Amino acid sequence: MFYTGSNLRPFAILIIYISLMLHLWQLGPEFKFQTIAQNLPPEEVSALNDMSNKLGRKQPFEFNASLCIDDQRFAIFVAGISCDCTYDNNKTCHVTNLFWNDDGLTGNVPEEVANLTHLEELNLSGNELYGAIPDFLGNMTSLYQVYLSNNQLSGPIPDSLGNLKAQAQNL
Repeated sequence: MFYTGSNLRPFAILIIYISLMLHLWQLGPEFKFQTIAQNLPPEEVSALNDMSNKLGRKQPFEFNASLCIDDQRFAIFVAGISCDCTYDNNKTCHVTNLFWNDDGLTGNVPEEVANLTHLEELNLSGNELYGAIPDFLGNMTSLYQVYLSNNQLSGPIPDSLGNLKAQAQNL
C-alpha cells in the first residue's frame, strides 16, 4: 500500500504509538509513572539552609523542597547530600547523608543537624570546626556513621555516641 498526504498522518501516529508501547514494555514491570510529588519536609530544608549559613559553606546553595527529586547526582555534587524518597509511599524524601567534608566550614557543629531525623551518615571532616562534639548526635536514631576528624574539636567524646546504630568512625 502506498501512503499519500491524506492517509500518512494516521499511519505516523500509529507508528509513534507502537514505538512508545515497545519502549515501555522494554522498561519492564518496575517502570512506574512518577506523578506523586516528592519533597523534603520544610524542617529539613530549613535545617540545611541554617547549617550552611552558620558554617559559612564555600559553595553557598539555597536548599529547596525539590532538591532530592530533580537529580540525585546534582544533590550529591552541589549540595553535598543524598536522600531517600521512599517514605510515605514515595511521597516524601528525607536527607540520609550529609557530605560537607573539606568544605571550609567554621564554627560549632550546629544543633540543626538534629532536625535531619533520618540522617544515617554525617561527614564534616577536614573543616575548621571547634568546640565540643555535641551530645545530641548520640540521640539521632538513624545515624550510624559520624566523621568529624581533622577539625579543631575539643573535649571528651560524649557517652551518648555509644547509642549509635554502629560504631561511630573518625571522631
